[in-house]
Amino acid sequence: KIVAPATPADARGLLKSALAGNLAAFLVGVGVSLWFGRPAAVGYAAGFVIGAVNIFWLFGIAGKGLTVPREKVARFVAVRYYLRFVITALVFMALIVKASISPAPMLIGLSASLAATIAVLIIAAKKEAS
Repeated sequence: KIVAPATPADARGLLKSALAGNLAAFLVGVGVSLWFGRPAAVGYAAGFVIGAVNIFWLFGIAGKGLTVPREKVARFVAVRYYLRFVITALVFMALIVKASISPAPMLIGLSASLAATIAVLIIAAKKEAS
């Protein structure tokens, strides 16, 4: 059963926890990727930032979707979801082609941001369930 945060304060608390988890994962990841060289660290950082922005953008879409009339919510969310996807793909492509950033560290950074956010949300859900 999926349950939304009970109050706006609960939602803000989840966002703060997700930000803290992402910051910790970012710092650890950049530190580790520096062992592989500056290009790996730059790629990881770029991917992580893209991932974090993407996740919080998705949270915003979901939050705003709760205020949209029921008959319009599916289109509202779908349009913004695909727009977010296209913009993310274009940013990735621009960084790879124009800035010559390797895609592998970027994908690792993107995945690390997603994993950090999921971990924080699982921990928060377990705390709330107990």
